[in-house]
Amino acid sequence: MNRFRFRFDTIIRLRKLREELQQKKFAAQQEKLINEQHKLNEIKKQQRHLIQETLKKLSGYLDLEVLKSSVNYSKKLESNEENQRVVLQDEKEHLEDRRKELVEAAKERSIMERLYESDFREYMKRLDYEEVLFLDDIGASAYMRKENIARQEKE
Repeated sequence: MNRFRFRFDTIIRLRKLREELQQKKFAAQQEKLINEQHKLNEIKKQQRHLIQETLKKLSGYLDLEVLKSSVNYSKKLESNEENQRVVLQDEKEHLEDRRKELVEAAKERSIMERLYESDFREYMKRLDYEEVLFLDDIGASAYMRKENIARQEKE
């Protein structure tokens, strides 16, 4: 009997490649999410620094120019923070989409691998059956040879 060859071998290879591609997309999206989170953290850090600097500048006396510029910069940072939160939420949604695509690709590959295993088990059963038939044939031939030899000796 010929060696085992899976009838959907090309499809299973394509499914594996698709899953690997989805893994790369997912990893890239995770990296984007981490970068956006770092940007948000940097904005928060700038806000804390602004508060500290403003308090230092205003510790002795009240300077309206410093206070006005600090308030304006604080509003700009708050706006940036809100925008960054929106971007971060979008990236989380994209990450979830990529995760779903990855799970779907993994399922498709898994289905094909189960089909492969099933076909391989059937192949092994057929191979075992053919081996049994072959051994039975050898046994029957050996028995017939012994019987022929025994007959010839009696004659």
